[in-house]
Amino acid sequence: MVGHLHRLFVILALITALLFNLTGLISYNLFPKTAQVPVLQLVASKLSGDVLLEGMGTVIPYLTHTVQASSKQPKPPLTDRLIQSVTGLMPGDPLSLFGKELPGILAYEQEAQKKEWDDHDLALRMESAAPLQSVAASVPPAVPKQPENTAPTDHKEQAASTKETKEQVREVLVYNTHNRESWLNVTSPLPDTLSVDHKTKNISLVSKRLAELLNDRGIKAEFLNRDIYQELLDQNKSYPYSYAQSLKAITAAAEKNRKLHYFFDLHRDDSPRERTTATIKGKTYARMMIVIGKGNPNYKENLKIANELTELLNKKYPGITRGVDDKGENEGNGEYNQHVSSGSLLIEVGGTGNTLEECYQTVEAFADVFAEYFWQAERA
Repeated sequence: MVGHLHRLFVILALITALLFNLTGLISYNLFPKTAQVPVLQLVASKLSGDVLLEGMGTVIPYLTHTVQASSKQPKPPLTDRLIQSVTGLMPGDPLSLFGKELPGILAYEQEAQKKEWDDHDLALRMESAAPLQSVAASVPPAVPKQPENTAPTDHKEQAASTKETKEQVREVLVYNTHNRESWLNVTSPLPDTLSVDHKTKNISLVSKRLAELLNDRGIKAEFLNRDIYQELLDQNKSYPYSYAQSLKAITAAAEKNRKLHYFFDLHRDDSPRERTTATIKGKTYARMMIVIGKGNPNYKENLKIANELTELLNKKYPGITRGVDDKGENEGNGEYNQHVSSGSLLIEVGGTGNTLEECYQTVEAFADVFAEYFWQAERA
């Protein structure tokens, strides 16, 4: 009897092995391109960003210091989420197995998750190293005071003459997604991330100054004073969610003021000083660069504005810009919240080696050139 069972088991094992081999041969012949794709590549393409971050965090711990899901529900174990990313099935959740076969059963759950994933898709771009710890509170060398307004009076006269014939219908919002980006003469890099950030002496001061300069030239401009970094900490979210958080802020501002058309998101780049500094007629400027994301419906309009402003800037202040960098999804965020308006620009002002004073010089030059561009467009 035992021998009979043993022979039966061996026969079944051989048949099973034969079926596996036969299935493999058929699959290879029917789908040769898929069969040639490396297994690791196929698996990696199905993994979500959170799973990859947490997996990498087992080797590089600081990657997971503040990486949290945007949902209030606790995370499933990493192994369960890994299985779900690759197979689509969540261990212990029967809905993941039967939900797709029963019409309507997943509708409620998918609707609840929609906003979470929409935010997640917009939160990929980072220009500088992510500050995953609280910013140091030490205050380094004194920050220079803001220069007195030296705006020429002809801008105000130009604004007044325009208003006589046509009311201004477009306004400007200046804000910062990475609001704590600072400079090496203000603070030292954090030892673990090498990010140069400060709680108060940062790029937001440059945005505030730009809004003031635009208002001095008769252009209605608003500075959105939001500490996006602190808001992420308060929500226990990580740095890559910065764009999702700033999107909420600018969307609320746009709903409050329907005249907002130009959205300027100012950043500080990480490039070395020799690449981000220019001396023009005896004055030192932090060179600027405009970044446009290809992954938004306003790409062509935004790129056109960026190219026109860059050309005007280089004519009046030769060498002040580093040009226009249009980036796709494979180079970064690829969107930068620029879907909000056809007048959206991400503006890099200088780098870590520049100073606040040099950045002030640059945005004053930008305000001069933009005022000319703006009033000409308003008269059209």
